[in-house]
Amino acid sequence: MNDRFNRAAIGRYSGLVFLAAALLLLGVFLLFPARPQPASAQVPTPTCRPYNDQAVAFTCCDAAHDDVADEYAPPLQDVRTGGFIPPVILKAIGWYESSNSPTGGWTQCVNGVPFDTGGCAWGIMQVRSHMNCDTTQFNAETQQQVKYDYRYNIAMGAYILKKWKWDWHQQNGRIIGNGDPYIAEHWYYAVWAYHQWTAVNSPNNPIDNPCPNWPSSFGGCAYQDKVWWWAAHPPSRGGRMLWSPVNLTRPDPALFPTDQAEMDSWPTWRWRISDPLPVHQDWCRNCLPLVLKNYRAPSDTYEPNDSFAQAWPIETGTYDSYIWHATDQDYYKFTPTRSGAIHVELYDIPAGCDYDLYLYNGAYQLIAQSTNSGNQSEHLESWVSPGSYYILVKSASGYSRESPYRLHLYWIGKATAPYPPP
Repeated sequence: MNDRFNRAAIGRYSGLVFLAAALLLLGVFLLFPARPQPASAQVPTPTCRPYNDQAVAFTCCDAAHDDVADEYAPPLQDVRTGGFIPPVILKAIGWYESSNSPTGGWTQCVNGVPFDTGGCAWGIMQVRSHMNCDTTQFNAETQQQVKYDYRYNIAMGAYILKKWKWDWHQQNGRIIGNGDPYIAEHWYYAVWAYHQWTAVNSPNNPIDNPCPNWPSSFGGCAYQDKVWWWAAHPPSRGGRMLWSPVNLTRPDPALFPTDQAEMDSWPTWRWRISDPLPVHQDWCRNCLPLVLKNYRAPSDTYEPNDSFAQAWPIETGTYDSYIWHATDQDYYKFTPTRSGAIHVELYDIPAGCDYDLYLYNGAYQLIAQSTNSGNQSEHLESWVSPGSYYILVKSASGYSRESPYRLHLYWIGKATAPYPPP
């Protein structure tokens, strides 16, 4: 009986000891919880951010105006450019860079997998610098965003083009014209360097870049000339051009070296060249709120704008709208703050319609017009000075509530004399 009592007592005592030990361990874990791994060691594999052509075009506009970087916080690489890039440059680079993807042009992912050419170059802008194959690399978080997020990829491409290419050339005296970032032609060296700053991309290299059929074809041309060609020949998808064409002027190829030895010895003054005229600007500031309307149920945009007094204020850019009925007239007001030559183009006029284009000065006096027959595109050019100008689109015959017309306004050069010249 005593043995049974002792065994029972020992059993109860052992149970109390085990319970006390368990409580002690629990207290230790509560007081000293396991330290989480640092964020840099816990980089989840993201999924490809959904995108389409419209989203890419809008992002190029945002990145051109340095409006994407604030969407991303450390530890991601800060991709602020601190300046402006003509949007058509980003659009054309992105299209050409990813044109060898299975879908062709503007490709971030294929079947959910980041698009890579096989040379550690990723996404729409084919970002390779500081990625997998470089000796110095972005951190893991940044690399993942470059691969999976089309907006960050485009912003990174803009950052590389501006901070590492444009700024470097400006600092080293390789300048076109006066080095104005708002002039698209002034980006020729930066775009050259975006691919490779070697004689392989010299337009005067007869072996690598004979460029025999320019401008009808960019086959055999230097990298930056191919980007120039795409800027002027935007692709179409779904029956619509992906951006408004900007017919960038190509510099005279004879101004550049023919081989690497000549390029390496080229003095600074040889790289400074005058404007290849005419020069062009591209803002695209209004493309998001304005073009987006055409992807909703059709409605007459920018109304009321049926008189000079009601003219809708616009800047340079592209505008889509409708002639809603037979007597509808659409007035737009443009208020330049400097003198220069402008180009106004009216195109995508619906089949069976004949729309005309007029330009008035601030006194409502007609100064230019374009009245081609049928649905031919309308074009006019004029010299303007600071003040108010009015653009009128109206129908000579027909109208459409389903198909919009497209109005495009842009500067065509840094002219220093009245346009057109005498």
